[in-house]
Amino acid sequence: MAEESPFEKIKIGLQYTNNFNRNIFHNTWQPSGGIKGFFETPFYFGRAQVGLKLMYFRTKDLSIPEFISWFVYGGWGMEFKLLRLLRLYSGLNIGSFQMKFEDEDIEPGLRSENELGIEFMVRFSFEILKNTNLNIEGSYLQVFTNQKINLFYVSAGIDFLLNTPDWLRDFLN
Repeated sequence: MAEESPFEKIKIGLQYTNNFNRNIFHNTWQPSGGIKGFFETPFYFGRAQVGLKLMYFRTKDLSIPEFISWFVYGGWGMEFKLLRLLRLYSGLNIGSFQMKFEDEDIEPGLRSENELGIEFMVRFSFEILKNTNLNIEGSYLQVFTNQKINLFYVSAGIDFLLNTPDWLRDFLN
C-alpha cells in the first residue's frame, strides 16, 4: 500500500472496552464494561488519533461515591501490515481522565475531577470487508492522581475506513 497523504482517509472505530486488572484502586471500585470511540487518520510518518473512552465504576464501600469516567485523548502511532488482511497499530495517547462522582452530598465543586492520563495501546485489525475491520486492542493507562491509578484494558470492536470529505481535509490542512 502506498504512503497516504495526511488526512487523506479517516478511520472511525467503536469498541466495547473492559478494565481487567486489579490493584489497590479496585479494592474500592468495581469497573463495568464501557465503550470507546475513535477517529484516526494518516499524519506525517504515522497516524494521529483522537478518541473517548467511557466507563462506570461502582463502589464496593457505600461511604465512597461511584463515578463515571471518560478519557478524552489525542495520540500518535504507527500501523504495520502483518499479513494481507491483518494489521498492527501501536500508539501513545495523552489526554484528560475525568471522573464525575454521583453523590448529592458532595459539594458541587468536588463532584468532578480531571487528571492527566497517558496510555500505551496495541491494536490488531482484521479486514472482514473492504475498508471494514474487526479489531482487538490492549492498553495500559496511567492516571496521574495523587496516588497514580494504573488501568489495563482489553477492547474489541469494528472500524470503517472512509475517504476524508474535501471540506474536512481542507480544514485540517
